Amino acid sequence: MVDPLLLRAVPASVRKDAHLAMRTLARAEYATTAELIQDTYAHTADYPEIWVEGELVQIPYPLRYEWPSADVLSDLSSTQRLVLACWMSRHSDGWRRQEALGHLLEADAADTLHQKPVQGSGLHVTETAISKREKTAIPN
Repeated sequence: MVDPLLLRAVPASVRKDAHLAMRTLARAEYATTAELIQDTYAHTADYPEIWVEGELVQIPYPLRYEWPSADVLSDLSSTQRLVLACWMSRHSDGWRRQEALGHLLEADAADTLHQKPVQGSGLHVTETAISKREKTAIPN
């Protein structure tokens, strides 16, 4: 399965990994729409264009894919798992977005691939980020 809308959401530097990650996705409950995350709310002008690694990316919303199984994920590279988590952070289900954010916060390259989409998404991720950091914090 190839979803060109998902490929537009990642910079060219990881597009090969994105193709491989995309193969792990089962058919979505509903097709990905061409609606961009920047255009989903009444305050469209408040959301900036999203640039990653100097490249304009277009983040579709909402997504309705299921997470691949743990066995399938274990066969992917860390970059491929990170791409999946970036996509899943745009899921229509808030619990799936929260799960994706957990994966992103644990990833070394998360700042490079996901910082701007999170900042420009207009979704409430601050509490989840704080909660995740508190759970993994080492007590003094």
